[in-house]
Amino acid sequence: MINNTKNMTIRITKKQDLAAILEMARAMVDYHHELDPYYKPSSALADLESHAEEWLEDPNMILIVAENSGKIVGYFRCATEEAPFYSKAKKIGTVADVFVAREYRRKGAASQMFEKALEWFKKKKVQNIELNVDFRNTGAIAVWKKMGFFEYKLRMRKDLD
Repeated sequence: MINNTKNMTIRITKKQDLAAILEMARAMVDYHHELDPYYKPSSALADLESHAEEWLEDPNMILIVAENSGKIVGYFRCATEEAPFYSKAKKIGTVADVFVAREYRRKGAASQMFEKALEWFKKKKVQNIELNVDFRNTGAIAVWKKMGFFEYKLRMRKDLD
């Protein structure tokens, strides 16, 4: 059990961090596949590595990592994009992925990465941040609400035979 995050460093991702990020991204993808087979398993995402490399090059995206004693223990991927036509905003911030290794959860890593993301969003002049979360992921919903997010829209799905 890790009780101390005094060695936690929150920083912008470097190319050499991608292997650790990809491992965490695959774990997150597989978690969602277990929640609902609608989501692909990580084994079906052969191009994930090339996407991750593109993330680092995209000026409208930022990847942030939490590092503890030299080990990447979490990542936070967010972006800016054009706001939906029905919004007064011109652009919005979006949270794409967040993952923290199990043993580092509830230790402040996600909130520290979010603070770093907020700095970036403010530099990009973003007024609103949106994210999607599976409604069955109650732990994540609780974290997002603690960070000030609220429900404002419900997306629904119907599976056909």
